[in-house]
Amino acid sequence: TIKSNVAYAMLILAKVAPGSRLLDPFCGSGTILLEALEYEPKLWCVGADKAKKAVEGARANAEAEQVASRCHFVHTNISDLGYKLFEIGYGSKGRSTKKNKGG
Repeated sequence: TIKSNVAYAMLILAKVAPGSRLLDPFCGSGTILLEALEYEPKLWCVGADKAKKAVEGARANAEAEQVASRCHFVHTNISDLGYKLFEIGYGSKGRSTKKNKGG
């Protein structure tokens, strides 16, 4: 899970323009996309996650924020669509868990 202030900072750095389409292939609860819609209301957002429960939560969060009409969440493993993507993981720095914990 990413904190909303970090998601907001990512969007500022990405210079997301009005009318853009934004894809989060590992959307989890939808934090990045929901922050994006708060930052720039004229976006169209798509989120995907392999965890069905995460997608259901993202949809519920979009409904609660009243932005569900501007985003679509899909339960899928993005690699099944032919993409070669990876997520290093929040805070992992690409090292083993043991090294990341200072062990």
